This record gives sequence, structure tokens and C-alpha cells, in this order.
Amino acid sequence: MAAVLPMPKRRPSPPKPPHPPASPPRPPLELLDGETWADADLSGTRLDNRFDLIRSLGAGGMGTVYLARRLLLRDLVAIKVLAPRYAWDKEWIHRFIVEAQATQKVRHDNIVQILDLHAPGRGRVYMVLEYVEGESLADLADRLGPMPWPRALRI
Repeated sequence: MAAVLPMPKRRPSPPKPPHPPASPPRPPLELLDGETWADADLSGTRLDNRFDLIRSLGAGGMGTVYLARRLLLRDLVAIKVLAPRYAWDKEWIHRFIVEAQATQKVRHDNIVQILDLHAPGRGRVYMVLEYVEGESLADLADRLGPMPWPRALRI
């Protein structure tokens, strides 16, 4: 008959803290002359000394799109800025980059082209898009109501 060995005694685990330690505050991101990047409207600010953000064109789940002027070329572009609440999260930055890469592969008259992508790391992430003046699909639907499917298909 085999001998039964006693189980070794477990050492008690150290007590867990009641709450995880608070993470250190994120440093503010400087835009220009000490201004900081926040979830506020960035219209009227200069971005990376390359773009003047003129006005907001619209906002969505991931961020805000601004009408901007490139300082060196003096042309108008649209800039989609990843919302600061997401710009510190690697997963959201990855999603933003994948969106830009996927959009860059599509060539269609109704899809704007991506001109540049700025994603040096956490905190300040944006893409520069071709600016096309005109009415948004949302504004068109508000003005005309439901769209007949043949017209929607053409768009």
C-alpha cells in the first residue's frame, strides 16, 4: 500500500487593497502656446504648427472632424481627430489606424481620400482627409425626408 503524504500548508495570500491604486493623471497635450487638448471644440486652434482648425464639420463616436487650412500649401482639408478620451488607449488608436488604412484602399467618388495619418503614440491622433464641399447625407435626409431606394443606391 502506498503511503499518503500530507498536503503542504498554503501560505496565506496578502490582503488585497480595497480599490486599485489611482492611475497618475495624464499630462495635458499642448496645442499652441500652452493651450491644451481636451474634449472641447478645437476650432480656432493651430495643430502641430501645420494646420489651422477653422470650424467643426461634425462629430461622431470616435472623434470630431474639422475644416482646416494647411499652412504651407494654403489649401482646405478635413481633419478627423480621435477624441482625447480614446487617444490614450492602444486599442482605440489601433482601430483608428485600421479605419484609415481600410479607407485608403477604397477608391470611389463618394468616399474622401486620406492624405495623411498622424499617430505617433498615445495622446494626439488624427487623419488628414480631402475636403469636399457640399451637403452631408444627414442634412439631405433632414431636408428631403426618407430617400427612395433607387436614389440611395446611386449614392
